[in-house]
Amino acid sequence: MKNKKIIFVATRFPYPSSSGREKTLLEYLEYIKYEYDVYFYYFDKIQASKNKTNKFKNLFNISEVHFMKTSSLKKSFLYTIYTSFIFGKKSIQESIFWNKDVHNFFQNEILRIKPNVIFTDMIRTAQYFEDSKIFKVFDMDDVISKRYEYLLKHKESNILGYFSDKLPKFVNLFINTILRKLILLNESKLVKKREVELVKKYDKTLLVSPVERNYFIEEFPSCRDKVFAILPSGNIVVNNKVNVEKIDYSISFMGLLNVPHNEKGLIYFIENIFPILKQKIPLIHLYIIGKNATANLQKLCNLHNNNITLTGFLEDPTELILKTQLLIAPVYFGTGIKIKILESMSIGIPIVTTPIGAEGLIVEDKKNIMISKNDKEFVENVLIIFNDKIFRDMIGNNGQEYINIHHNPLQLKKQFLNLLEITNENTK
Repeated sequence: MKNKKIIFVATRFPYPSSSGREKTLLEYLEYIKYEYDVYFYYFDKIQASKNKTNKFKNLFNISEVHFMKTSSLKKSFLYTIYTSFIFGKKSIQESIFWNKDVHNFFQNEILRIKPNVIFTDMIRTAQYFEDSKIFKVFDMDDVISKRYEYLLKHKESNILGYFSDKLPKFVNLFINTILRKLILLNESKLVKKREVELVKKYDKTLLVSPVERNYFIEEFPSCRDKVFAILPSGNIVVNNKVNVEKIDYSISFMGLLNVPHNEKGLIYFIENIFPILKQKIPLIHLYIIGKNATANLQKLCNLHNNNITLTGFLEDPTELILKTQLLIAPVYFGTGIKIKILESMSIGIPIVTTPIGAEGLIVEDKKNIMISKNDKEFVENVLIIFNDKIFRDMIGNNGQEYINIHHNPLQLKKQFLNLLEITNENTK
């Protein structure tokens, strides 16, 4: 039995992972599985199966796993109106996740477990422990309040993102049409307010990108000594799959498809860039890997059904990605580091992305990644990768070297474990 205990609270059940956020959570659990007794709590729409839960516990050496329920839709609605719109105390996403019984349960769990550390995932779970005197770490992930600036300008983007599959369809429609502007204006203010409040109440706050950390402390200098950045590793273990045969003129995309920055970027690529590539290379094929494809995305893909395949969720996406000649990351807004870019670089796949897609990475254009400042460059970069095998292999090899140097999991583990200590010398 280890002598240190951690209460680890997540906004979702992360195994098997289907998004960058889930992969990051699993990475953190990997770092601590031999250092702490882990008591894991997760919120989700439905409880994970016993089989998945047992595999999860065994893989990450977890002591206990608990499924947490949010309040009923009626209670959540009333609490949101009262807390978010009338009094402006909490953000809407916090109000949706709030349950008084869960709060009381957590207080009892603290007394039962007597943890050394409490680790919370995003503001939705951080609210449950903000007044606790136990040493606690707030994993903000990235600065969510920045996203609302883009969503206010682009009506076609689903403002619920990950929440969209947790609410009834009529609620989704109502929120994204009639209430859209009101919600975004209100939520942008409340999220920023709550991010600062929680940073001040927690002992340490974690962001996945140095760029995000710098942005936050420039705006809120008083939080400088409480906010830290730890890069994700993007590390993938691949067994006997390196020398797979490539599919000619093949492109892959990976991501959770109802997340606004993934959906918007992919739709833009298919509408504006893919037709040009298709005209130049009729045999081109795009493999879209990920679950929760929206109706708009499915409709668009059907127009190119001979050249686009929606694979759905794949438990081992690397098998298909390795067969393609490149991975695209058409990112036009968003925050944080894109895990799919790191993962693909780690297995030697060239990446064609945008300046926002490469944000937060210490990469060099045309050395270890291809950065496209406009549509024309995006087309040109894809064609270069297709037509020049020597250059393609160079980009892929340099990408792997970049990951080994800047995203070494052993170094990142050390940083993360330091973050969980009450007194330490963290690298900011």
